[in-house]
Amino acid sequence: MAAPDLSRPSDKRLLGYRFAGVVLDLRRQTLVVDGADVASTPLMLRLLQMLCAADGHLLKRQEIFDKLWPGGQEVSESSLSQLVWRLRGALGPYGEHVATVRGSGLRLDAPISTELDFQRAPRKPHVDDEVEAPRPIHLVGTPVAVEPAPATAIVEPRRRWSRRWTGGLVVLLLSLAVVAGLLWPRDSVVIAGYALNASDLQSSRAGTAKLVSAAFKAENAGERSRAKALMQSAHQTDPTTPVPAVMLAWWTEDASKKEAQAWLDAAHARITAESSPYLRLFCDYFTARTKGESVRGPLNALIDLRPQAWYLQYSSAHDQLGNRERAGALRSLQQIPLDQTDGELLAEVVTDRISLGDRDARSLATELPPINQNPVAAAYVRGRAAYSRGDLAQAMEAFDQCRTAAGERRQYTMQRRASEFGALAALESDSDDAAQRIDATIRLCHDQDEQSCETEMLGLQVFAAVRAGHADVARSTLANAWAHNPRDYLKPPLLLMALENGLPVPGDVAATAQAQSGGTVFGGVSDLLLAWDAFVRGDPDGARRQLSLARGHGIAGTYHAEDALLLAARLGEPPGSCRVDPPYPNSLRLSACIALRDFEKMQMKQPFTPLL
Repeated sequence: MAAPDLSRPSDKRLLGYRFAGVVLDLRRQTLVVDGADVASTPLMLRLLQMLCAADGHLLKRQEIFDKLWPGGQEVSESSLSQLVWRLRGALGPYGEHVATVRGSGLRLDAPISTELDFQRAPRKPHVDDEVEAPRPIHLVGTPVAVEPAPATAIVEPRRRWSRRWTGGLVVLLLSLAVVAGLLWPRDSVVIAGYALNASDLQSSRAGTAKLVSAAFKAENAGERSRAKALMQSAHQTDPTTPVPAVMLAWWTEDASKKEAQAWLDAAHARITAESSPYLRLFCDYFTARTKGESVRGPLNALIDLRPQAWYLQYSSAHDQLGNRERAGALRSLQQIPLDQTDGELLAEVVTDRISLGDRDARSLATELPPINQNPVAAAYVRGRAAYSRGDLAQAMEAFDQCRTAAGERRQYTMQRRASEFGALAALESDSDDAAQRIDATIRLCHDQDEQSCETEMLGLQVFAAVRAGHADVARSTLANAWAHNPRDYLKPPLLLMALENGLPVPGDVAATAQAQSGGTVFGGVSDLLLAWDAFVRGDPDGARRQLSLARGHGIAGTYHAEDALLLAARLGEPPGSCRVDPPYPNSLRLSACIALRDFEKMQMKQPFTPLL
């Protein structure tokens, strides 16, 4: 069924459409979700009207373009994608009903009813006090004709009383059922990965669990702006739960530390003496992540309480990776149960195990149905496995397939990750399209509000520009990355990018070095920054002294070890081996590995000359 011609005025009797918890009011030109008006644009309302009018049938993409942008306007494909994205965000928990049909168009996957304005029929006169002609029934949907009762039909008072009594009993039973449901609610799962249940939320509103669950689903799909909107709605409508605020703190820390702190304050203001231990630890864990503090204490305690929370097991593995504890990270990954139904998330676990040398994971990747029956997950696994074995051409091909399939299925997180890894493989293999891949990934990171990802990709764009001999582009890009960098831990990699490639440093090296916290993750990083600074200033002896201190403080156990290897080679030591896998955290270290391999190949004897 094709959509109606919306260039003509709608039937004056058609007042709007309903589906799920959504009302499209054509009289007021407003969108109402769960009883509340939602901000929307005329274009969003027009698209939703088209989808409702199609009544579940497919709307072809070209048909949508012709209706929304008539007159041969020049409109890009991304304009429709952005419009659909905004519409789904406005629909909140019901945005998933707007379905993308791969390579074809859109449809609304929900039972749709219409609001119709039709006149009440004139009331027929009573035959006597016991007889009344039936009135027209006002329904949502197609009007149903009701045959009037014959004028001679007399209803006995006793039978009428019986019908009324029966109806009253039905209403009473339904009311009791509703009350029972409120008194004994089912403890639904909000997000399985964290083993977070509705009872954990400390909520005072029935719809909170649904909103929070929808927000987590949007975040997992890479729709962070939509996830934020849903969490904000949950926070504003439920005055007791701290979960939305603590998640908003974590999701906004990239953009504004001040805003993130405000959300943390709001979350902890809702923690009371009655709050459960799991809820307290959950908030402590995301508070530590937001502040960049160690998460090990609350993370291990959460896993003790809910060992089935496999997101937490995965986070524990990545915390160990950040400390370069590869064996411990592998053990944590191996403890994650593989009976999950989410193929994309399983693919992350299995491919991390492959990167860490788990041979069993290679066969698991092809045997698990959630992976091999999912085009996105299967392509991602092929790409990561190829990257781990050094087959970069095959890795790029597989990551391209993953990115395309993920975009079609609205799996935006996987789309971005495939784009990231494809760019890394292209840069490492010196592919002609490396710069274009990095640029495309920067746009994806920006669109998905992933500022840390955007900063790292900008850093790699600097390195690509240096290798291409475009010093001016490298300088301006580095300045842009530094100015918009949201994380303190990315300051050393950006400064090292400048020092290693002879570019003007965008910040104060000494102040950044002094601000490093030390410990396992940052052991020796401050000394390494000062060593590179001395080397660039023409003080090789000072560089050697600082490099020795960096090694003594554990630089080889950090994700800046590659930068130390490169400096050592330039100071005359034999070049060490270097491979970045898994390609995180700190993907910027890949540039040091590539430079180290170039140095070894060329057997450079001449002093390092900065590009000033």
